[in-house]
Amino acid sequence: MSPDKQVAYLLIAMRPDLLVPLEDYRRELSAALERVKATPRQEGVAEIRLPSERAFRERRRLTREGIEIDARIWDLLQAFGR
Repeated sequence: MSPDKQVAYLLIAMRPDLLVPLEDYRRELSAALERVKATPRQEGVAEIRLPSERAFRERRRLTREGIEIDARIWDLLQAFGR
């Protein structure tokens, strides 16, 4: 990153159940996410994804199918385990 650029982050954590009943919050959030996913897509866009959605799918796939590990790395991991 260029030294002349300024970057800032804002993180807000909240407990929605302090503002509304938790089930109401979950229902409204689910409805909002469904509306986002149902947004008409531009040509060439197959899917609208939410943040982390691709990562969660990939994790499920790798959990199901496994991860390829180079034999040398596998041998080193086995040696560490002994």
